[in-house]
Amino acid sequence: MGRYGPWVWAVEFVRGCNFKCWHCSARVFPSDGVHRYMSRETWESMFKIAAECTPNGRLELGQCGEPTLHPELYEMLELGRKTSPTTQQLIHTNGSNVLSGKVSLGKMFDAGLNTVVFDVYSKKDWFVDLAKKSGAEWYLYDDHKIGSPNHRNAWSYANDPDMKLVVIRDCPEKRMRWRKFGRMSTFLNHIDWKVAMPKGLVPVRESYERKCTIPMRFSTVDYEGNYLFCCIDFLCESGGLLGNVKDGPEGFKRYWFGELMQSIRKRLHNKDRSGIPYCSQCNCAFSKCDWTGMWPEGSYDGWWDGEKWNKIIDDSEVFADGWKKKEAKESLLPTKSEEQEVLEKSSDIIVPSTIVAQRDRNRKGFGLK
Repeated sequence: MGRYGPWVWAVEFVRGCNFKCWHCSARVFPSDGVHRYMSRETWESMFKIAAECTPNGRLELGQCGEPTLHPELYEMLELGRKTSPTTQQLIHTNGSNVLSGKVSLGKMFDAGLNTVVFDVYSKKDWFVDLAKKSGAEWYLYDDHKIGSPNHRNAWSYANDPDMKLVVIRDCPEKRMRWRKFGRMSTFLNHIDWKVAMPKGLVPVRESYERKCTIPMRFSTVDYEGNYLFCCIDFLCESGGLLGNVKDGPEGFKRYWFGELMQSIRKRLHNKDRSGIPYCSQCNCAFSKCDWTGMWPEGSYDGWWDGEKWNKIIDDSEVFADGWKKKEAKESLLPTKSEEQEVLEKSSDIIVPSTIVAQRDRNRKGFGLK
């Protein structure tokens, strides 16, 4: 697929988490207390597609769940490595199960894992000690100068099945860059506002006038194998609209170049988030949103139905489901006056106002070289 294929597969390996962080959608998951896991069949189907369509890409386990909770973690990593040998496997984890000894860092690497990214919610020194003992390359995400002398970049595409890397980074609320530049996401306004608003994280009420390249770079899959339009769609609003990994490589192409994805890309290319039910509620505003030249001009004008290309003329029908869901969700949001009252009373604001994060909203973008 070349330049038109996804760089990354963002995978919900586990639905559910053992943490309930104030800034994460896991707090608003259905409260039955049951974790749900990706099946072996779904996992293998996804890797078969990766082997054919994006063999040298990266597959990231995380989304809104804690991957190390999966009861077949090692077996699944082994199966992934066997099915698509050059696909890099990466895990985002809070590290609690590794620190407690329930999950072994060494066994994950032996099973086929390439990279583990620890979000530090406890003592950073504990994770540094783990990294040093693992024998893998390692570094601090927030200070690249600290780490093993030959560490590689976790986000590169080295086509190296033997790559072993540990990345240690502060948890989101401690990352100043994330807080300042709009990377504390509201996940399409799916968040626990009672705990988030006192920290300064507020609903997105005014759509950003920004491009976004995430739907061109990330192929997202939930634990049941359903494709999602974006890795920010933690509550799976687009689930069921785009197909499933069990549809094989041809089904993947119908999803990736289909009417919904192409309609989203076209509007994002023109900085029109307001015309997309999902993206109109998104506060992602980091620099990669503005990359230009990823796909040639005109690449967003048509969509693939599995047999032929069709011209995008009217996207009202393809967005109809999204607009209904947005309307239903807006009735549950705190009112503007409630928001203002909370912000005025709070003494614990650590996230700049959502409006402040828009200050670069009209930037022209960065050309890729």
